Amino acid sequence: MRDKGYSRDTIGQVQMQKDIMEAYYAKEEDLDTRNYHIRLFDRSAIDPIVYSILTSQNREEAQARKTLLVRTAAFAKALSKYKSKDSIVILLKTVPEWLVDDGVRSLERQDDCLKIFRELLAELQISYREFGEESKFLEERVTVTMGLAGL
Repeated sequence: MRDKGYSRDTIGQVQMQKDIMEAYYAKEEDLDTRNYHIRLFDRSAIDPIVYSILTSQNREEAQARKTLLVRTAAFAKALSKYKSKDSIVILLKTVPEWLVDDGVRSLERQDDCLKIFRELLAELQISYREFGEESKFLEERVTVTMGLAGL
């Protein structure tokens, strides 16, 4: 985000969200060419869609933005990975101690953001788990995730 001059003030721009998606796709493509089978991301191609919906002025704009970002070959490829039996998608609930202000990311409307994530994951039929207050310790989250992965 910083490389392209984006900030929390530009989070509502669809171009920013498209650029974030493109960077994510480029990273995935790089990992594909290197044949890395185990990948851990703290963001996904879903995030820009959620933020586009979150920052929309109304439902019509939210739907148009979502459609723009979802109807691409790159997103279809990412979606097939998320739905794969080999993928583990974990959604972090809003836990105050986990919210760290890096000066770039938006920290506002966390409850709305979580709701949109849940709705979008359900709509896209992506299975996921949630971690929150019950798993505050990083070691615990790592252990559970590794167990889910069979590692």
